[in-house]
Amino acid sequence: MIDSNKSVLYDQQEITLGYESLSAFFRIKSEELQEKIGTDFKKLYPQQEIADRLNISKDQLQQKIYLKKPLTRDWLIAICAAYGLDDAETSDALSICDMPTLDDVSNREYFIVNFLRTHKFKPVGVEELNEALETASLNPLDISFRKKGKQKARTIDINFPYEEIGPRVLRTYEDQGDPYDSLTTIYLPSMRCVAAAFLEDEGGRKYLLEAYSDGDFLVRVDNEVFPKVYKELQPENEFYRIFIELAGLVKKRKQELDNVIKDSKNYKGRFSANVKDDSIHVFYEEYNYSMPERNEYYLMEYINGEYVLSVAHESMFMAEYLSKEKYFLHYGKVPEIQRISFPSVDVIEEFYEKKQLSFYPDLKATRKRVYNKLKSIVEEKLNLIRLGELHIQNFDYVWGIPGDVLTYYKVENEFQCTRDNEYGEIDFAMEEAIFKGSNGNEVLISFDDIKEAFELGIETIEDICRIKQKYGAKKVILDM
Repeated sequence: MIDSNKSVLYDQQEITLGYESLSAFFRIKSEELQEKIGTDFKKLYPQQEIADRLNISKDQLQQKIYLKKPLTRDWLIAICAAYGLDDAETSDALSICDMPTLDDVSNREYFIVNFLRTHKFKPVGVEELNEALETASLNPLDISFRKKGKQKARTIDINFPYEEIGPRVLRTYEDQGDPYDSLTTIYLPSMRCVAAAFLEDEGGRKYLLEAYSDGDFLVRVDNEVFPKVYKELQPENEFYRIFIELAGLVKKRKQELDNVIKDSKNYKGRFSANVKDDSIHVFYEEYNYSMPERNEYYLMEYINGEYVLSVAHESMFMAEYLSKEKYFLHYGKVPEIQRISFPSVDVIEEFYEKKQLSFYPDLKATRKRVYNKLKSIVEEKLNLIRLGELHIQNFDYVWGIPGDVLTYYKVENEFQCTRDNEYGEIDFAMEEAIFKGSNGNEVLISFDDIKEAFELGIETIEDICRIKQKYGAKKVILDM
């Protein structure tokens, strides 16, 4: 749901499908892919290459795309994977054929969604996709040639007593600034989306159906004060098909917005900080706009007392910014980004002295200049964090009631918390509590330890205990 007190409307658009046919869809997508990938795409796109990935002939592929032969849902998913389409684009193709869109409710659907998402612009054969499904103990795609007829599930029943009126609407909301004044929240993918459809029954009564990016579904009916809210959607719901389609619109838009945040090319430069390997980790990334033809990203990190410059052809920022769990929630599995790393100017000098090509001296000078420039930026941010002028997590802004941080770490029982009867807020907690560390020894953790750990972005009580045993005090981390 959207909290109007915290969020403002970012944009609103009317939604139409925009594809005349499945063949038109693949024609448009092939043009988009060719524009995205460039000349290399010529090796990926020809229909013969697509057909080879599906282990069928080019003629059989064309017959399926032009719907001259039976096309099942699994077949269409396999074709989309062979084109290198993601989950949202695959859902568009399924909608054109009146088939259920990918809903990521079942384990198999959830796996397919994430597989397609991580293979966008990376065409895969059906054998590779099925092997991945079977490895995950899930049923492979059924792409046999048994005569089943077209799979047209969840189409509107002939007795469906509603008519959809007007275009569907997709709205996007954003928070008004960063209410937490914290580095860990500035770049969180926090945009929220809602898609709406307008229906009218045979008696002229109007209905508003809404699907939210947080997973809620809502029905508002004329002259009824309270809407019906569904936390989970069941196939028996009379509006199931429309809700699934609205959820697909929301998911696609949310992914578009999240992808903007993922890429530092959309920023002049950005920085953050956290704790990594029990050490303070300050990092800054910018795109090499001075030589865009190289398609390079520069990431400078301060970690374990060293300043390390990494160069890659993909943005590395969000992989450092988000935990693995949060990254997976928004983008799938954390990728293994190929990067070249330089822990000092001397290493840059040594690396390029071994190269014999004529352009390397210029590149060496560029790398050294970038190293020194980005190092000074990270040094400045590190000093501001140490002085308390920048906050990894601002305790006072996040917790209006300080004791609530104990709930965050799930240690209310250990600190013997009590709550007031009227509001249920923590009104008493012990100043310290004893925990058992990973080595089995007891660790004394104070409320101040908890507070300092939160300010550093340390995520679990187990991490707090380990660091306390290792260093004795969290503040040591800032001086490393």
